[in-house]
Amino acid sequence: MILLYAATAACLSALASATIVGLDHCLLTKVSPASTVVLPLSPGYLNATTSTNLSWEYYAAAIVFVATPEDAAAAIKCAAAHKVPVTPRGGRHSYASFGSGGRNGALVVDVTALRNVTYDANTGYATVGAGLRLGDLALALDAYGRATPHGTCPLVGIGGHATCGGFGDASRQWGLLTDQIVGVTAVSATGDILHVDESHHPDLLWAIRGAAPSFATVLSFTIKTYPQPTVTTYYIIEFGNFSNSPDIAAQALSAYQSFAATSAPPELGIRFRFSRQPTLPLDVMLNGVYYGSQEDFTAAIQPLLDSLPFQPVSQTISTQSYIESVVLLAVGDPLNSTDHYDTPNTAYLKSILVPTQSPLSDDTWSKFVDFAFNTEIPDGIIYYFWEIDIFGGSFNGKPTAIPSLSPDVNAFGGRDGLILMQQYVLPLSEDPLHLLMSSLSSGTYAGGDPGKYPAGGRTFANNFAGAIINNVHAEGKEVKAYACYVEYASVVGAKDFITDAATSPLLSADQAHALYYGPDHTRRLKDLKRKWDPARVFDFPHAF
Repeated sequence: MILLYAATAACLSALASATIVGLDHCLLTKVSPASTVVLPLSPGYLNATTSTNLSWEYYAAAIVFVATPEDAAAAIKCAAAHKVPVTPRGGRHSYASFGSGGRNGALVVDVTALRNVTYDANTGYATVGAGLRLGDLALALDAYGRATPHGTCPLVGIGGHATCGGFGDASRQWGLLTDQIVGVTAVSATGDILHVDESHHPDLLWAIRGAAPSFATVLSFTIKTYPQPTVTTYYIIEFGNFSNSPDIAAQALSAYQSFAATSAPPELGIRFRFSRQPTLPLDVMLNGVYYGSQEDFTAAIQPLLDSLPFQPVSQTISTQSYIESVVLLAVGDPLNSTDHYDTPNTAYLKSILVPTQSPLSDDTWSKFVDFAFNTEIPDGIIYYFWEIDIFGGSFNGKPTAIPSLSPDVNAFGGRDGLILMQQYVLPLSEDPLHLLMSSLSSGTYAGGDPGKYPAGGRTFANNFAGAIINNVHAEGKEVKAYACYVEYASVVGAKDFITDAATSPLLSADQAHALYYGPDHTRRLKDLKRKWDPARVFDFPHAF
């Protein structure tokens, strides 16, 4: 109860009391009983306002779990009338808790109840509710023998994932999930329910495919689907522990990048993963799915293995159906999200998107590996890992799916990416037993220790990424970041690299726009914001 009062106080301090009373009255009278309105004194408020990443906890003015388009429209009109910022929410997986507003006092329009799926065999299109999780999407399409590209974490919501990019193992052959969107049903800043496609509001469709939360609340997507591959090959190739060989590790990363540029076939989903725990040596592996036979996989991967300065110590390779490969990539998480709750976390995450035209130099890889081998992991950090996915590249002289499209096909700004690097730095509280007990004790999203993250962990993560960024800048080059992995201050690519994010946890909006979208898309998106949302109804720290 004390926590509830503290949360309510935080919310009340964020908005004038008259505004809160007016918003509450509007929501309770305009939103139908089909939807659920949760206010700061409502039972279940703490669970309703929280996000998966407990490092950044915010208290919403209200949360509306919408069941109909009309209720979504009513809630947005109420917020606009009372000048309360609106943020849409799907799976609660924003790394910076933007789904909870990214600050105190927002109206959260939660779409998780919108999970209907229909399939049109004539067009191959599926229309799916914006509250669907990726695992549920895969299962629903599997019933028709279809698939679409998306990420590996089954509990991530399609609403955010599809509108920030949506990269997965199948993206190199089919594209990003945002590239599959052919239409949406959405509520605009004026509370209008719109059908948006290439014939109706095409400029808004362009913005939604890459930057939706700044422009509308999407309620459903119509997306392209593809026939499932008849067979897939899942693989884990272990190279063992490296205790004193940074030179060959750097050579391996450089060879991997070269393979990505010209030699990785589009059917190959692949990531180079290396990880380390305190006092233990670096562990190195390759992992992913090849969308084809094991024989074809062997032919595809062999040029990379031949180029590496070390040999595998073990290989686990299996062939299975497409949906079984989705299960394997989920690493134990169920595809069916019914009655399944995410475990909370306090992880710190970063991303680097390396452009095809500016690959990392051998010197940059050496500095990166030197940091991995020679920098002590700080107290309170139990584990870190980097996943380095091949994002784009070409094969047999032809670009793979993502770079094959025009950079201006939609608002996504990283189409020229060659490799995507993701860093996770996990504190002691991320011990699996701790997470399990935290989740079971709450049965919901709430749990764990909000905001408690080892002080040295953020500096360590920032400096680790800085081993690449600072060297890239010294060489007169740039890298980008991936919009689906919302970055904190001291982010990759930021011109003024800061080592302490404690007092400024987020990039500024201008920094974020430059990294995620680039100057041309940023100018266009700002123009569209002035057209579609001049009053800034949809507003959060990185909003246009």
